[in-house]
Amino acid sequence: MNKRQLDVLSSLFLLILVVIVGVGALMWYNTTKDIDDIHARSREIVIGTDEKLKNTVQELENDLKARMEYEFDVNVDPLDMTRVIKSPKLLAKMGLGDRDRGSTEMRLAATIVSESGESAIVIRYMGSSHVLRVGDKIGGYTVDSIGTRQAVLSRGGYTRTLYNKKATEDYIEDNESVDLSVPYTYSESGK
Repeated sequence: MNKRQLDVLSSLFLLILVVIVGVGALMWYNTTKDIDDIHARSREIVIGTDEKLKNTVQELENDLKARMEYEFDVNVDPLDMTRVIKSPKLLAKMGLGDRDRGSTEMRLAATIVSESGESAIVIRYMGSSHVLRVGDKIGGYTVDSIGTRQAVLSRGGYTRTLYNKKATEDYIEDNESVDLSVPYTYSESGK
């Protein structure tokens, strides 16, 4: 090779080397710029700020409170089987005959009293059974207190005391093992 050819080759090699270094420097600059942009954007984006978390928690608490305060109230008992079962004989066997379906008389069917003092009553009224606690309302009356075999209800300054009553005789005959006059008492300690 002569000197001229060698100079051309070395110039070409030097040119290629300069282009490679230039492209590498340009790529390094662009990559560094992209990384800086990503870091700048990540500093601007704050995920889960205290304010956002506070608002989310507050919304959840308000929703929970609204659900806890919700009271289900219907005019007609959805579990009243007398609306579905029409056989008088079967209704009589169940103790749900027509004899008390529209009756406004309240009958204290059962009292439930725990050792800790929590109590509930079952009142037969308007053809269905109602489970009530102190403060609940039925037929305009408010349950004031629940005893072992009685419950005190009040309405407009008038006090009414209900005592456990047996179901009608034909119900007792069909269900001899059931004694509705004895209150059911349960123990939280398992006794």
